[in-house]
Formats: sequence, C-alpha cells, structure tokens
Amino acid sequence: LLESGQGLGPFGAKGIGEPAMTPTPAAVMNAVSRAVGAPVTQFPLTAERILAALKIHPSPPEGERAG
Repeated sequence: LLESGQGLGPFGAKGIGEPAMTPTPAAVMNAVSRAVGAPVTQFPLTAERILAALKIHPSPPEGERAG
C-alpha cells in the first residue's frame, strides 16, 4: 500500500471494505427464495412480497422439492 494522502475519509484514508457489501442483498434474497421455494425478485424484501411470490409459485409436493 502506498500512502497518497488524497482520500476522502479521516486523515486522508480511502475505504477498502465497502465493496464487500455489494453482493450481500442479492445473497440474502437468493437464500430466502430457496428457503420458501419461490423466486422473490424485488427489493426491499418484505413479508408481503414473499407471500405474493408464494401465491404465484406454490410449493411442489414434499417429494419433489429440489435441494
């Protein structure tokens, strides 16, 4: 690392941890979609949207579930 003193943060620091947060919402949405067995595709993730997805895509019978 080279110090340049031209960052936007305190003492000229530049953030390096923020990019790791970018995929987090998509990972949570994929986990919820897999857990309920229906695609949930819109943010923010709300109970109403999960219920709507379940009404559109009802769960398959127990023996036919993937995973």
